[in-house]
Amino acid sequence: MINTLENIRSATTFLTDAKSASTSKITERRIKQAREDIKDGIGVLSEQGLHPFAKQKLKEARKLATEAHKAKSTSKTNALIKQAIGALQSARADLCDAAESDDDVFCP
Repeated sequence: MINTLENIRSATTFLTDAKSASTSKITERRIKQAREDIKDGIGVLSEQGLHPFAKQKLKEARKLATEAHKAKSTSKTNALIKQAIGALQSARADLCDAAESDDDVFCP
């Protein structure tokens, strides 16, 4: 589960960076990196067969990130990124609640 939480943290950082990137190429790269982290998190949860809600939210975040990558306007891209970050936060909250973690890094 810690690996998935790290994937969520990293993907959130990449998506946040994508919103403020100075060029579209950097935005695309950050979104791609976020999608890879999200994919890894889904894989970990699939292997464990645990946390179906978190897994669903990660799939939603990946879908939104993919749509953001394909969006034609900056405003649409940023709106989709914001939604993807929200889905990642929901997944993290589900994992942290299930673990009742006191970890200040992954579950602040």
